[in-house]
Amino acid sequence: MLKLALFLSVIVVLLNACANDTATVNAINMHNKEALNRVINAEIIYSDSGHVKAKITAPIIEDYDGDNPYTEFKKGITAIMYDDDLKETTRMSAKYAIKPNKKNYVEARNNVIVINEKGDQLNTEHIIWDEQQDRITSDAFVKIRTKDQIIFGQGLESNQSFSKYHILHPTGFINLNMDNTDSINTN
Repeated sequence: MLKLALFLSVIVVLLNACANDTATVNAINMHNKEALNRVINAEIIYSDSGHVKAKITAPIIEDYDGDNPYTEFKKGITAIMYDDDLKETTRMSAKYAIKPNKKNYVEARNNVIVINEKGDQLNTEHIIWDEQQDRITSDAFVKIRTKDQIIFGQGLESNQSFSKYHILHPTGFINLNMDNTDSINTN
């Protein structure tokens, strides 16, 4: 009798261990898909009317198909934007990025850094770079370093060149030019 109870207990544990919710199964299946295309040490140049607009480099770029095809940059990405004179205007890097092929945006995560032509630098863990609307947004913690200040906050909206930006919920700043004024302010 004890052996039967032990056997039934093991069966119940195994059956419970095998039960997965749909989201977990879909997530596992998504990562088990084979890439349609894989490019190693990729460099992509975007141009418009003969003018180079951007250069994207990535250690690995993989394309996936299905109902929602996407391009994934699992090992990171660097994107450089140029003006008509080939002067660098914006640089963005991240440890991971994904671009849904049916959408006009790139989602970048993990150590995201955006630098504009003035040298202002955004550090965050997540941004959405909307190509069609010419804007960058984030709902994550952000830190912006300018030549005079370091500004902290939650969330950001910016134009694509990161030359005009707005922190949605500022939490504080540090003045880097100390001249007998408070150097640290918080809300």
